[in-house]
Amino acid sequence: MTFFKFAFITDTHLYPNAPRNFAGGLQQQKNSVALYEKLVEQLNAFEPAFVIHGGDIVCGGNSFEMSAADYETALDTAQALGEKINAPCYYIPGNHDLHPETGSKDAYLAHFGINDMGSVSFVHENIRFILLDSQEVPEDLTHGYISTNQLAWAERELKRARDYDQEVFIF
Repeated sequence: MTFFKFAFITDTHLYPNAPRNFAGGLQQQKNSVALYEKLVEQLNAFEPAFVIHGGDIVCGGNSFEMSAADYETALDTAQALGEKINAPCYYIPGNHDLHPETGSKDAYLAHFGINDMGSVSFVHENIRFILLDSQEVPEDLTHGYISTNQLAWAERELKRARDYDQEVFIF
């Protein structure tokens, strides 16, 4: 068996034009770009085979005071910073990755090349990684949900893994 390492990151909450910091005394949002740049340095030093971002890459949704323009800027910034990582990156949306005004995830999916369901599957070293989108009900941004269509897709991915005698990780 070949050994490899990968990185799983989440909740980076990029907000390049943050008017203030949220969540009490944390200085995350106003420093989010500098923090993400440092994260990129650390990931590159770690030399993972790939990186999975588990969601909340930006501060969309309806929990932050983010405009539509700031949302697009944040996605552009996240995409540009992600391109500096010296490994393939795979993204799945979180509740803060939804458009702050419409609740749509279309712009997020387009920025990161994800299918309309928000799901991702890839194989590395005969291991199938299945990433599911739990943000399919934008009317309720507080609870996750996985649709029957996405579950059917996941079942097909599991069958493919079985057909190719692959191990499976599901996120």
